[in-house]
Amino acid sequence: MYSEDMNENVREAAYMAYLYPNEYQSNILDMLLTVRGRLSQLVGFNSFAERALLNTMTETPVNAQRFLLSLNDGLSDLARQDFCKLQLIKQNIGGSSAELKPWDVGFCSALARKHGWVLRILN
Repeated sequence: MYSEDMNENVREAAYMAYLYPNEYQSNILDMLLTVRGRLSQLVGFNSFAERALLNTMTETPVNAQRFLLSLNDGLSDLARQDFCKLQLIKQNIGGSSAELKPWDVGFCSALARKHGWVLRILN
């Protein structure tokens, strides 16, 4: 998909073509989520999350949210450190901007792995 191409313009074009948000698709997804919620309510659940988490380790949306918040608390500093490493790589390779763009993440991550940098969050 060219996400790890050396040319920043190629990476940007690939990102825009394949990963950039599409309003039409977003609208369809919104409708699907709404209908999914309504269907869950029709069969006696308060939400789709409540139905989907039944008989899982977390069991309830509240437990799932607690789990995700605890992950966030434990990983935020590591993610920030990894982001700083990626930002440093981006600054060192140059390009049209020293700012890390969405289309740079895969490329800079690949460079980090190639040079033995450990990116805890992205691996």
